[in-house]
Formats: sequence, structure tokens, C-alpha cells
Amino acid sequence: MSRWIACLIILLAAFVQRHAGLTSHSLRHHGAPYRPLEEGESKPELVVRLHEEVVLACDSNAQLTWKHNGKTVQRNSIYHLSSDTLRIFRVGPQEEGPWQCEERDSKTKDLIATRAVWIVIMDAPKGSYLTAEGKGRIGPWLGVKENAGLRVRCVVEGGRPPPSSFDWWIETPDGEQDSLANFSTGNELQLDKINRQLHNCTLTCSASHVALPAPINASTKLNVTYSPSFVMSRWPGFGFPLYEGMAVSLKCDVDSNPPATHRWMKDDGDPPVPQTKDGYLNFTAISREHIGWYKCSAEHVLGTFASSGYYLNVRYDEILTKQPPRQIEVALGGGVTLECGASGLSTSGPNCWGRLSGNRLEAVGAGPQLRLDSVLYQEAGAYRCVAPAKPDPLLVERKAMLPSPPDIEVVVTGQPVVYPIMRNLTAVGGSQLSLSVEFCANPEATHTFWLTQTVVLRPGQEGGGYIAQNVTEGDSAHCRRAALTIPEVLPEHAGEYLFIVRSPRGMADGAVRLNVSRGSYTPKRTWSSPVVIVAAAPPARPVQEEAAAAVVPPRDVHDEPPPKVSVAPASSGGGRIVATSLVLFTTRLLQLV
Repeated sequence: MSRWIACLIILLAAFVQRHAGLTSHSLRHHGAPYRPLEEGESKPELVVRLHEEVVLACDSNAQLTWKHNGKTVQRNSIYHLSSDTLRIFRVGPQEEGPWQCEERDSKTKDLIATRAVWIVIMDAPKGSYLTAEGKGRIGPWLGVKENAGLRVRCVVEGGRPPPSSFDWWIETPDGEQDSLANFSTGNELQLDKINRQLHNCTLTCSASHVALPAPINASTKLNVTYSPSFVMSRWPGFGFPLYEGMAVSLKCDVDSNPPATHRWMKDDGDPPVPQTKDGYLNFTAISREHIGWYKCSAEHVLGTFASSGYYLNVRYDEILTKQPPRQIEVALGGGVTLECGASGLSTSGPNCWGRLSGNRLEAVGAGPQLRLDSVLYQEAGAYRCVAPAKPDPLLVERKAMLPSPPDIEVVVTGQPVVYPIMRNLTAVGGSQLSLSVEFCANPEATHTFWLTQTVVLRPGQEGGGYIAQNVTEGDSAHCRRAALTIPEVLPEHAGEYLFIVRSPRGMADGAVRLNVSRGSYTPKRTWSSPVVIVAAAPPARPVQEEAAAAVVPPRDVHDEPPPKVSVAPASSGGGRIVATSLVLFTTRLLQLV
């Protein structure tokens, strides 16, 4: 009896060893012969491990023909064929591809075949890594600028089939994790704007694969470059009155990447006491000579930055000091942080910020700080921090010293910018039309021109059928408006018009395209001579004199065809002035500008 039990155990062990890792798949008829898979059509796959045993079953009682890649399969040591199954003892690379069975219908003799199944041999990936657009393969650190976009791709090396899923998340230096599923599609991640809070955070892609017991990860740490932000503090705290002889300390903290070195300034000069390396100004005994505006500046790879100013006031002999107006200069496109403390108000409590527009105060933000990023000329002006409805007792005493908190004037400087009011216009022939632009510059513009197909006009000039209106005030301190009027629109007025501005910081232009449609009548044409730019033969006069002599006043000519600008050869006889072509004229004009 014991011998029979031993034999049974040996046979059972052999069966288990032979069928360990056995994979089976049933194929159903769909009534069509084998055909190549069309593009976009789903492909049923049977994923198996190398050298695994596979059984394919076909739902039929008839004589079957098995096919692999469209070729008939013959019985051998690898393939075992039965009435309705095909057993592949050890799957190898040659077994990859489509498999199906066929039979003949007993009545119609039509060929009936199952839908093919693709055998794919499983292969674990070797690893994964991250790539960034324009930077290639990413290392342990990825440098990116604040407010820039970021597009990252997770690449898996090798592996069959492809990974089943990708998961993205970001981890803060404190260990808090946040999923980025809303910003990712498969193995790609798209972040439209990187902020400074992501500095030193770890970005991770996790790829899951059927051949791996656990996902494989690829990570990088974000190195975000951002401009300095300033936090100023005082001891005694803001709102507490300062008297002569008191010990006072001012503290400046700068946050930036890479780190920036701070520097205290008083009234745009050196501070009256030495500053420490950790950002302190220590007044052993404060005096009236120390009254003034204090600010903190920093040199950074992105430029020079400065905090908003803080007015240090000292009370002496019950005489109150008056605070002068405060200005902060910021470059076009730059950023600045306004502090309620710079307005003489407490930096705690539900303060809010407003921008003065005429006699109205428009709300622009809440809190003790107001951050302006990517500053435009239109954002210049006076800003005011409004105190909470119920100020603290210290603030009441502070207000007794300062009758009204000062406003902060934001001054924007930079190269000129032109904003066409409408870039594309359509006018009816015979009508009157004005093309308008707004241009901004600080320092102020030194040259402005309207450039048409035939003439160039300064504001206040007219000629060639055009009137260049005088420049008027814009909606902002550094902005102006200009208009070019066409009293009677003609078909030849169609085309592109340029308004050109130049300042000590550079040059800018704005284009307006005019389309002309025919009116209900043909107007009587009245032509004016165009403004003609002339050039003198060498030796040339100074540039200022040439610019002044470059414009010939127009004269009215009625009921005659439009004049043409012609090119005449320059005389060699000492300075005879001739008309030049529009191309040479434009080139000469830009040289003068």
C-alpha cells in the first residue's frame, strides 16, 4: 500500500512541475479567415513568460487547422495538437505573433476561422528615467525658472509589453505627497506654471509593469530660480511709538534662489549705523537724525531688487514729523511687493490694498502685502493700504503721530510699447476713419511717427490724404494716445500702417491693417501733396539739422491724380536736394530716429 502512495506522490509532483506556469486561452469563431490587423484596431494579447507552457482551445468539434502568422502549424515536439486544443510546451521568441484555428463548414464548405490572439512574451523593463523638453535626460536636479512651464516625460527602458500604467506625484521637503494625475497623460506631465513653493520638491514618475512585482520609479528634485522677496521687521514692533534715546532694531530677511546678499539703504544712501551679516540695523539710541526712508536691496542673478520703503519716525519734544511721498521704481515686466508697514500701518489684521483712479480707490488685493508680477505700464500709479475697521490700541497711538498714512507711488520704467486699439479695420469707401494706438514709455518717447504706404507723418502734421492728430493723454501716467485720420477713405488707402516710437530705452512699433470696401457712390477725389523726405548730398549736416529739414510742408492740390514719389540721381554739384524713393526714405528716417 505504501508503494502505491509513493508512486502517486511522484506522479503528482511530476504533473505539478510540468504544468506550473500553465497559461490557457479559448478562441471563439467569428466566421472570417485570417487577415492582417488594421491600423487602430484593438489587438487581443496573451502575455506569457519565456519557456512557459500555453494551451489554446478552439470551440469546435470539427477537424481543425491551427495557424500561426497565417501559416499552418504542424505537430512536433513543441506543438501538441488534439481535437480542439493546441498545447505549446515551451514558448520561445518564435511563438510570438497571431494564433488562430480554422475549419470547413460541413454544409456550405465555407472557411470559418476564429479571431486571432497575439502571444507576447513577457520581459521586465531594465529601468526608467525622466526627460524634459529642451534639456534631454534629467539628472538628480532639474533647474527651472519661476513662472515658467515644465513638460516632463517618463521613459521606460525595455520591457514587454509596455507598462500598464504611469503615476505622477510631487513630494515636499517635509515628506508630504500630492498626486499630479490632473496634469498628466500617460507617461507625460505638463505643468503650465512653476512657482517658488515647488523649490526643493521631488518630482516622481512610477511605472507599473506586469513582469515586475512592484512599480519602478524615476525622480528628480526641482531647483526653482526665483527673484528676491523681502520681509522687514522692527523691534519694538510696528505701531509702537519711538522716542529719542530708545534702542531700536530693523531686520531684513531676503528669500531668493540662488541666495542674494542684502544691503540696507537710507534715503537711497548708506545707513547711519553699520549693518550686520544677518540683516540687522541696530540703533543703540535712536535720534531725530535717524528719521527717513529705509529699504533693503539685493543683487541677484535675475537683476537688482529692492523692498518697499519703511519710514522710520522718531518722536521728540512732542513735535510731529511729516512723511514725504514714497516712490518705488520697478522695471517693465518685473515684480515688486508692497508692504502695509511702508504705509505706516500695522502689518497684522485684515488690511486691504487699493489703487487710486481719479477720486476713486479701486480694490486690488487683501492682506498686509500686495505682490505685482510681470508689471505693465498701466499698473503704475498710487497704491494705498487701508487699515482694518477696528485697529489695535497701538495703531491708534501711531495714528495720533501720523495724521494719514502715505500712499506708495509705483513708477514703471522700461522700453517703449505700442498697443493698437484695433489691429484690423474695414472701412467703406468715401467715409472718414481714424486709426488709433496707445503707446507707453518711461523715459518719455523722443520720436513718434506714422508710417503709411506713401508718407511719414509726425503727430500734428498732415499730407498725402492723412492727418496725424496731436498726441493726447492716455489712461495711465506713462501712456499716451495717437490717431491717424483719413478724411476720405479711398481703395488705395488699404494696407498696413505703422506707428513707430523711440525712447532712450529702445524702439517699438504697432501695426494696423486697413481693408477698404466699395461704398454706394464714388467720391470726388481731392489730393494733397505728400510729406516728402529729402536727402542732401555729402557733406551732410548734423543729424539734428537733417531731421528738422527732412519734412517739406504739404501744399494743397485739388482735382489732380495722386502724386508719385520718384527717384532722381543726386547731383555732384554741392548739395542739390532731390526726392528719394519710399524705401530709401524709410531707411533714412530710421537712421535719423
